[in-house]
Amino acid sequence: MPRTKKINHDNSRERILDAAVTIFAQNGFEGARTRDIAALAKVNISTLHYHFQSKDNIYGCVIKKIYDLSDEHIMPIMIEQNKIIQNSSDKKEILAAIKVMSLTFVEMIIRPENKRYAKIIAFEQIDQSKHFAMIFESVMNRICQPFTQAVAKIMNRQAYELEVILLTHSLHSTLTALQHNKSSLLYLTGWKGYDEQNIHSIRTNILHVIDSILQPYL
Repeated sequence: MPRTKKINHDNSRERILDAAVTIFAQNGFEGARTRDIAALAKVNISTLHYHFQSKDNIYGCVIKKIYDLSDEHIMPIMIEQNKIIQNSSDKKEILAAIKVMSLTFVEMIIRPENKRYAKIIAFEQIDQSKHFAMIFESVMNRICQPFTQAVAKIMNRQAYELEVILLTHSLHSTLTALQHNKSSLLYLTGWKGYDEQNIHSIRTNILHVIDSILQPYL
């Protein structure tokens, strides 16, 4: 008898998950359809449901991928700098830690391979889905907290105070704008993309903006 070909479930699962990242980045959670994910992954809808059961479960796995990426590429630096922030009373030292975290964050979000994940987070920021709390607590807030603590110490305020939250948000807006407003920046500058020279200009500008925002409190 001919041998039945075994389906590679692990391979199909990863294809579905990768396709889901693309579809969620294009349409957000609400606009994404499981049949579009299945079509992009080149599997039938029953295979998708076999692995994930529902769109909610797929989205949860995508959030876990974003968590893992941040855990690998940015959180070690955040943890290291947060130790400095927590243990230092020198505002200039804390400001230096903010700059290290800021440049690390920007370098992560402007990497071409991370574009789809950045767009998923952008969708949640513009029009949050029912899963916003999950992605905020598992990804965004872990990155935000060290910045908030640092800004609070520089301002001589508590982290929960409105002034601290707003100033930290202004700082984050500067950093994320480099990805969220990329098309406008490329159009206005005439850049073809983010090459090494352009990234150097971006880094220099970020450090200048951070100094401008926080200088009154030093």
